[in-house]
Order: sequence, then C-alpha cells, then structure tokens
Amino acid sequence: MRSSPAAKPRQQQRPRCRGRASLLVAVALTHGCARVPTETVTTAPRAGAPVTVRSGPPSAHDEIGRRVIARDLDATWERGDGYLIVRVTEARQCQLIERVPVRRTVTTRRKLDPGVYFLYALAAVALGVAAYAYARPADFSSSTKTDASGAAVENLAPGYLTAGILTVGGSVALGAAIFQTARARKETRLVEGYAVREGPVESCAPPRVPAVGRRVRVRVGGEAREAVTDADGVARLAWPGDASSPALFVDDAPVEWREHDAASAEAPLARVEDPG
Repeated sequence: MRSSPAAKPRQQQRPRCRGRASLLVAVALTHGCARVPTETVTTAPRAGAPVTVRSGPPSAHDEIGRRVIARDLDATWERGDGYLIVRVTEARQCQLIERVPVRRTVTTRRKLDPGVYFLYALAAVALGVAAYAYARPADFSSSTKTDASGAAVENLAPGYLTAGILTVGGSVALGAAIFQTARARKETRLVEGYAVREGPVESCAPPRVPAVGRRVRVRVGGEAREAVTDADGVARLAWPGDASSPALFVDDAPVEWREHDAASAEAPLARVEDPG
C-alpha cells in the first residue's frame, strides 16, 4: 500500500483585525479638541483723580489744559509807507481729554467643544476593544510560527501589539478629554488702568490768539510777497504798489480777509508761546 503524505494541519479561520486599522484608530483618538473661550470686560471707576492728557507744545492746549482741535483763521490788513501789514488770528475750539482711573473686570468662560464628548466615546470604545484583545489575542492574529518541536502554532504577538496600541490611544484620548473638561470653567481677573474720557467741544480760553509762525503770501496781479507772522501774529511785507484788493494765502491756503479798521480794533490778544 502506498502511504499518503501527512496532511498539514488546517488553521482555524477567525475574524482578525489588521495592525494598520488599529494604528488609524489610535491616531484618530489622539486628535484634540480646542476650547472655545469667551471674554466679558466690565469697566468701573476706581478711587483717584482724573489726569488731564497733555501732548505736544503749549500752543496745542489752552490755559486750562484743554486740547485745541480746530483753528479758524481770520486776517486783516492795512497799508503803510511802502509796506503792507497783515494781522492773522486764530479762533480756536478746544476739548478736555482726561485719563480716568478705572478697574476692569475680565471674565473668561471656557466652553467645551462638542468634540470632547466624541473623545470620551472613542476612548471607551478603544479601551473596550483593547481589553478584549488582551483577553483573546488570537482573534487579532493572522500568522503562525514554529515551536521548538517543529509544530506550527499561532503567533499571538500581533494581538498583544494591537491591544497595546489601542490601550495607549484610548488612554491619551481619555486624558485629553478629562483635561479639557477640567479647564472648562469661569475665571475672573481684575486689571487696574486708565480710560480716556473726552469732554464737549467748546471755545478755548482765550478763544482768539495770534497766529504765530504762519507763512503769509500776498499777491496782487502778477506780483507776490511772502513773510512769516511774529509773536503778535503780524507779518510786514514790502509793498510799493497799490494793494487795494490783494489775495491772501496762509500756509498756501487761501484766506478771506478784510481791511483793518483802527476804530473797531480789539485789545491786544494774549500770546501763546512755545518754549525755546
């Protein structure tokens, strides 16, 4: 009789998971969720006197410290012997700007992103599957190996590897979800500082002052002369010809002006001088 060759042992077919799928699940579990912070700022006055804001030269403020925000020019002229006298004044508008001491209460509320609950669910699934893989690693193995006697036995290493990957991924996801949950609370901070307060727009004190350092250009026909106003807002230009209807430009801007009337002249205006 012929002896038939020994039949190879048949491996039992079981549903198995691949390590690649386990790795994808672990990567998905480690994806964090961003918190959504919202801030509310409440400002209240605190003890302390307001401080007037001063910036720029003295001519930028009036006598009580208000800032000059508008200047309207007014000019008159009169003729002398061979020269023309131009007087330029400023009608000023001022505004009081103060730094007021305040206390700001900053309330920060951190709300959970819905993804945090998804992390909890994935962590539960991953750790449950990992426990099953530890209990039955054969269901997650698809290879065999030869033992010392030469017999083919099932290789359980892939099953334990899958269980380890799922355990790590599930633990990371669970830790991230717990951390985000612990941060979801309300925080309050007190910050002391100053707020800028603007007052109404009013006439300055004094309301009219000489326009100092203005470049004046007078033109009659095709002839023109230039000069700079002094501390009294006066510019003197040599003018031998007729100046009955000259055109006036102050800092290259045309200005409406009138002939000076000595009978209705006002008292000398207060000077506003810069140091130096």
